[in-house]
Amino acid sequence: MSRRILIGIAGGSGSGKTLVARTIVRELGSDRVVVIDQDSYYKNLEDVPVRDREARNFDHPDAFDTELLKRHIRDLLDGRSIRQPIYDYAQHRRLEETRAIGSTW
Repeated sequence: MSRRILIGIAGGSGSGKTLVARTIVRELGSDRVVVIDQDSYYKNLEDVPVRDREARNFDHPDAFDTELLKRHIRDLLDGRSIRQPIYDYAQHRRLEETRAIGSTW
């Protein structure tokens, strides 16, 4: 089994994070790289009234389900696949549907 590594890409909005991630995928091959978008880990605001959801600060660290993100990263590094949340930006909630990630390695 090959060793897995984690590369974190941080930066402000519009700073080129997605471009860097896509370049890594293109250069290494999509069968060897998994891209995890932190945006998928926004907390589910389904229980918050719709009018109050948009008032939330989505740039604040508390906006994210950090524990789930950390668990998913650990699982991927250990060779297990995950079911990544899919976030509905228009409704500020998670969909019931998830995305399978890591099952091909």
